[in-house]
Amino acid sequence: MLKNLIKTGSIDLDTYEVLKLNGDIDKVEALLQGQVTSDISELANNNAQMSCLLDHKGFIQAEILAEAKA
Repeated sequence: MLKNLIKTGSIDLDTYEVLKLNGDIDKVEALLQGQVTSDISELANNNAQMSCLLDHKGFIQAEILAEAKA
């Protein structure tokens, strides 16, 4: 059943943007934790997880790939 959730291939990135947050890692993590649907504290360096970006009412604004870089 889970095999159907993961597909390999390429993605057209013309409509994607990169958001890079610099600063104190604890403050960056606290900011993101309240804005996305995944548990940011579970990200290790060079790993990623699918998530959604929410607005102030909790409505989905964008699907994102949250990635941790050292």
